[in-house]
Amino acid sequence: MQYVEVAGRAVLVVVFASALAGKVSGRSAWLAFVASVRRMNVVGEAWTRAAAVATVGAEAWSSSGATPSGGERPSGRSGIGRPAPRWTS
Repeated sequence: MQYVEVAGRAVLVVVFASALAGKVSGRSAWLAFVASVRRMNVVGEAWTRAAAVATVGAEAWSSSGATPSGGERPSGRSGIGRPAPRWTS
């Protein structure tokens, strides 16, 4: 099952890296991406550029292969088929 997890992570890294490269490959590509965010109308006009920068930052972080905890999960398992952890305060 480890191979499936590694393959899935590798596919995600390639997808996010490709998306990132497409957005920052040049000034015209970047401006086209910002314009597409504006056309989606999901954020206000003043926040369009910030949303585009946040998207690129998230894709860069995702394509680095990082995990939220900064490393392997404590159990060393993928968590597939296991219940979600309980969050306590």
